[in-house]
Amino acid sequence: AAFMFIGVLFIYLWCRLVVVNTGYEISKANSARDSLIEENRRLRIELVALKSPERIERIARDELKLARPQAGQTVSIQ
Repeated sequence: AAFMFIGVLFIYLWCRLVVVNTGYEISKANSARDSLIEENRRLRIELVALKSPERIERIARDELKLARPQAGQTVSIQ
């Protein structure tokens, strides 16, 4: 009877340990998911800023020394 009790106790403790470890893994996965969601939000905002026409025009003008074409410098192809 004592061996049976000890056996049942070990099985219970093992199951409890598995449940606790699974809880920790779920918590870590949720934390990682939340971090990834926040990074995705930040990257989407950065993408919008990088694609803005004002930024592209400023880089073209200030860094690349480009200017808008004057009248007569463009040719329309139809």
